[in-house]
Amino acid sequence: MASTTRQLISYAVEADERAHAYLAIPDGLNGLVPAVVVLHGTSDHANRGVTGLVPGYELPLVDELVRRG
Repeated sequence: MASTTRQLISYAVEADERAHAYLAIPDGLNGLVPAVVVLHGTSDHANRGVTGLVPGYELPLVDELVRRG
C-alpha cells in the first residue's frame, strides 16, 4: 500500500462553529494532482473510519483511493 500522510484539519462552517476532517496526502507526490472529497456517514468514528484509522471499519475509502493513485 502507498504510504500516506494524514493530517487532522478544521474549517469554519458557521461564524462560531468548526468542522473537523482528515486530509490524506499520498507520500511522494510531484506536481499538481486531482483531489477527491470522501464524504462519510454520521455514525461514531465515521470520519476516522473512512481514513483507515478505525480497525475493522467497513469502508476505509481513503486507503483504497490512495492505493489507486
